[in-house]
Amino acid sequence: MELVVNFSGGKDSSTLLAYLCERYPHLKKHVVFADTGWEHPDAAEWNRALVAQIAPGARLNIVRNPHKDFFAMVRQRGKFPSPQFRQCTSDLKRGPIQTWIRRNVADPVVINCLGLRAEESPARARRPKLARDRTLTNSKRTVWNWLPIHDWSETQVRDYLAARNIPLHPVYRYLNRFSCRVCIFMSRADLAAVRANDPEAFQRIADLEREIGFTLQNGHALGGLGGHRAHPQLTELQRELGFALQVVLQTQCFQSGLYARQIAEEWRLLVLMEEKCQSPAPISSEF
Repeated sequence: MELVVNFSGGKDSSTLLAYLCERYPHLKKHVVFADTGWEHPDAAEWNRALVAQIAPGARLNIVRNPHKDFFAMVRQRGKFPSPQFRQCTSDLKRGPIQTWIRRNVADPVVINCLGLRAEESPARARRPKLARDRTLTNSKRTVWNWLPIHDWSETQVRDYLAARNIPLHPVYRYLNRFSCRVCIFMSRADLAAVRANDPEAFQRIADLEREIGFTLQNGHALGGLGGHRAHPQLTELQRELGFALQVVLQTQCFQSGLYARQIAEEWRLLVLMEEKCQSPAPISSEF
């Protein structure tokens, strides 16, 4: 059994890595950072230093989509990603990490660890803590996607890091996330903070808006462009339909017993991980 730790250098992935190192010190860990081509200039250097501090001896593996970065993707599509269609995640993060796992991890049981938390959004709250990755699982390998800190609050995360003297990137002085320099999920206040603290990044997105004739956020142009082509009422309807579909699917899963089996599988997997580490401590209630 080997762990793949998705690492961005932000507060949640730093907590994730530190927690896994403390809880499962003897399990092999692969730390992977997906570079979208729109990271902060010092992201790779910062992440290497942070991994060296948290997990001495571990190597930071940097992966990229060989065919496109964030700007190439937006130009090819003629529009930015959206909360409903997150090509930035699928094409520039999840896809390259999955490719790396296929090529570099030969163990028959792989745990793909992500620092997603339920508190961050309703969509993340609905994510199961443990789920089999059907894309990567085959006859020779079983891959699980696991969210070890899914139930943690932001306060718990910050306290955990502070207690271990694990630093936060300077971007946290004006933003609450260390991710792409300008992100589709940023609020208007976040964008104003980027404009004041990282004007180059703000201007690059404003210029790209003008180039493709499409705005980053619905109805709001960074560079003085007109409204987003998507109609606000249609966007809201899409959100409602998407939420309704997820509720239906979750209900069907529960009624068919899949939910109960998923919980049982998570328990068995955690017990196995404890045995692999030969840990004398019982499984924490955090699980």
